[in-house]
Amino acid sequence: MKILNACIKMIRKLNHRHQMAHRNLNRLLGCLTAWLIGIKGQNDLPGSPLPNLQLALMKHAFSLAIKEWEWVKDNPVKKLSMEREPSPRDRWLTYEEEDMLISVSPSWLKELITFSVETGCRRGEMLSLQWKDVDLFKKVVNIFGSKTGEKRTIPLTPKAFEVLRDRQRVREKVRLIRDDLVFTHPIGRKINIHTLRSAFEDALKKAKIEDFRWHDLRHSFASRLAQNGVDPYAIQRLMGHKTFTTTQRYAHHCVESIRRGIEIFEASRAESQEKVTQIYHNFITVT
Repeated sequence: MKILNACIKMIRKLNHRHQMAHRNLNRLLGCLTAWLIGIKGQNDLPGSPLPNLQLALMKHAFSLAIKEWEWVKDNPVKKLSMEREPSPRDRWLTYEEEDMLISVSPSWLKELITFSVETGCRRGEMLSLQWKDVDLFKKVVNIFGSKTGEKRTIPLTPKAFEVLRDRQRVREKVRLIRDDLVFTHPIGRKINIHTLRSAFEDALKKAKIEDFRWHDLRHSFASRLAQNGVDPYAIQRLMGHKTFTTTQRYAHHCVESIRRGIEIFEASRAESQEKVTQIYHNFITVT
């Protein structure tokens, strides 16, 4: 990984407005060749597949060098195939675990956990949520994706709505000076990520919940939707996934949605058969 990091650092220092010196280009190719040989020969991340992210980065760097900067004529990284990715993490919060976690959490953390599970918002999206993006009358929140940058509207569940109603009551009592943030701790101050992480880890220990991360709260939201037969396209929209490929990780939870489709198909066929029978009966009666 040291060789790769050296290559990446060298690439970042380059100014694409000037032609790379031949000497530096040879150094870069030498580093890259050594890294590629080493990483194909032995995995430098024990227990993990070939780091596809690094390969993708190097492929992109060489594509730029060929198409835009005209530094080289060949992309040696294209000759390397991507390795199979490990199965995505499939951990979500059960309802029993949720009750335990809520019971041992301080009030400000309870609100964040509940809102995350009930809306599927990312941590950054919640911590930066402002009142101007909340419509309690329509019971929706407008989220501007921290990852995609796109806006999505999420309808509020009763629990999520109650969290915001409680936050609104606090806001009415204490007028915030600095920001118009929905979630603050202490009152009026943006929640520090390190404080949140520490409090969350402490709550997990008290609740005796293992192998769980904050981002798994978001997965819990999507998994519950899929388990209750919500259409995958709706899950994609609610989660703010840019492509359906990301949403497909929840496909194995969508049994009820598939069952519902089969039931509709069967009902449609039964209805058609009934119409045919009725037409035949009317024909016999007339003749």
